[in-house]
Amino acid sequence: VVAADLEEVVRRRAGRRRIDSHAAVRRNAVEQGGALLELKRVFARDPTRPLAALVRLLSGPLSRRGSGRTEEDHLAIELVLHLVRNLLAAVRPPGGGQGEADRDAQLHADLVAVLREELVLDVVL
Repeated sequence: VVAADLEEVVRRRAGRRRIDSHAAVRRNAVEQGGALLELKRVFARDPTRPLAALVRLLSGPLSRRGSGRTEEDHLAIELVLHLVRNLLAAVRPPGGGQGEADRDAQLHADLVAVLREELVLDVVL
């Protein structure tokens, strides 16, 4: 009986640890999503500084071709591509109401317009 009780306590604690771990992962994802939305706002509202930083980051890697590119060059290009993709995919979690959905749709349209105007979409696509 004592062994069975002990096993049950261990099982419950393991279950609780999984729940706590899942909750921590979810909190982290929500925080990262919020940070990504804020970055999306920055790019859409005042793109000069962030786009200048991306241009500086890519100027070297894009100036080299083929075997002239280093692993670092490829990683820098990949990083920027992932950032652009993630900015375009960033959305607020559901449940904010129609007003927030409309603002988010406008933010997305503004970001796409900025990326088009600055020729980022031409480079990425």
